[in-house]
Amino acid sequence: MTNNVEDTLAQLGAAFAVRDIMVRYEDLQLVDDESEARRFFEEQEDYDYTASPKTGRITTYYKRDELKGQLLRQEDLLSDGTGLLDLLDLLTVRDFFFVLSANRICGFVHFSDLNDELVKLPLFVLLAAAERRLWHRVREGLTEAELEDALVPERLEQVLERFEEAKEQRADRDLEGLLFFGEILKLAKNRGLLPQVSSDDRGRLNDIRNRVAHHDRLLIEKHKDVRKLAKIRDLCRELMS
Repeated sequence: MTNNVEDTLAQLGAAFAVRDIMVRYEDLQLVDDESEARRFFEEQEDYDYTASPKTGRITTYYKRDELKGQLLRQEDLLSDGTGLLDLLDLLTVRDFFFVLSANRICGFVHFSDLNDELVKLPLFVLLAAAERRLWHRVREGLTEAELEDALVPERLEQVLERFEEAKEQRADRDLEGLLFFGEILKLAKNRGLLPQVSSDDRGRLNDIRNRVAHHDRLLIEKHKDVRKLAKIRDLCRELMS
């Protein structure tokens, strides 16, 4: 199973990369010097960074409230082929990178770019795989008493009713697809299958699953949320393996 986990992550990394969510070089808001950077931040409240010069290779960047220019260093750069799931680790340490392609800066990525809808796709695949794996462990010998412990009465009645309807239509696959991720997590917890997953972590898994499933929900609201996303990725790996 471990090889399957690594294969899945490798495939996701190859399919979804920084180049797909970055601000491209031609769309960057650039300046020529520190005084222009100061005016830029006064006029553009939504930007925290800019860089210079406007033409040629970028050599310097400016940060809001720290207007002394900073020369670009190796640690300010990453490859445009960096996978989005790997990007989570990098953006927990700092909030931005300039992006390189063929040894030239081709764009800029900020932690807020993790709210791009494309970021939800590899997370959805990963969460769905973890959910399916966990369900396969939970469904063996699952009893109605266990469902009663995990579901509120109204929800239990709804699930059992839909299960009976599916059986009548010859579409039943036990309860697969009828239970929410949070309910599967609770069943697994009651079975003692998640000793390494805290109550807070179960809540985060369910929250991110809901954010990924809804187009109007942001993944990231603050920089510290990046670390939470990275933790969810790691929890999914544990559940899959």
